[in-house]
Amino acid sequence: MKVLVISFLVAQLLGCASADVYKINKLDEATFHLYVGDKTAPTILYVPGCNGLDTGGIRYQNYHIGRFKEVWPEAHVVVSQYVNDYTRGVSGGRCDWDGSDPRIKDRQSWHQAEHTIKLGEWIKQQPWSNGEVHLFAFSWGGRVGIWVPGDFRGRTGVFKSVALIWPDCRPVHKIRAGKLHTPTRIWATENDPLSIPKNCTSYYSGTEGMLILSLYPGDTHSWMTGPAFTPYTRWWPTAKVNVRSEYNEAWSKQTFYEWKKWAMNLPR
Repeated sequence: MKVLVISFLVAQLLGCASADVYKINKLDEATFHLYVGDKTAPTILYVPGCNGLDTGGIRYQNYHIGRFKEVWPEAHVVVSQYVNDYTRGVSGGRCDWDGSDPRIKDRQSWHQAEHTIKLGEWIKQQPWSNGEVHLFAFSWGGRVGIWVPGDFRGRTGVFKSVALIWPDCRPVHKIRAGKLHTPTRIWATENDPLSIPKNCTSYYSGTEGMLILSLYPGDTHSWMTGPAFTPYTRWWPTAKVNVRSEYNEAWSKQTFYEWKKWAMNLPR
């Protein structure tokens, strides 16, 4: 039985009084929110980062949803809150947890990828969907999205495009996602120590022109988190690297508009 609950609290937190926001428990009891317009249109399935809905995570989601509506106003938006269901946010906006952390233990990125695929399949069946679903996965969500377009766990025909924003492609993970079957594009800085985007191609057995790396100069990590973001550099104990985070308006705007143009114009 599907449970549908109108969540006024979340609507207030996310500042989206003009949109319909619903809280739905699905197959694996993970939460997601819908921003649905009044006509059949493409859908953006957005997988946020590891902050969940803590103070920082709410700001990031507000900013990204606002950008989606700016660059692709007719599209519906579905926001997966899978990580938040388990972590319940992290203290101080820090995402230092790893697979042994009790908040996320046994709920690794491939579990969320499987949920993401199920959610994409559900979206395609809805009357407000035109059957075109675009995955936009940010930070930890980008790590999740690595699995989705590969044939090891992913399924063809669910998504029209997969966009990964600074996904965690550090060699230590040894991911084997299989052969790419969905057009995929990655945005990051070329020397980001938490992403190492040039290693992302090693996760797939074949790309055959399906993967595009769009890399900005430097080593900044969180450059697309909104103008309210306070720049900082700090040590990440799980990754054992110093990480610089600083919002860049030009890169952010370029990324959103490049993504929309690329995703919208892919062959059907």
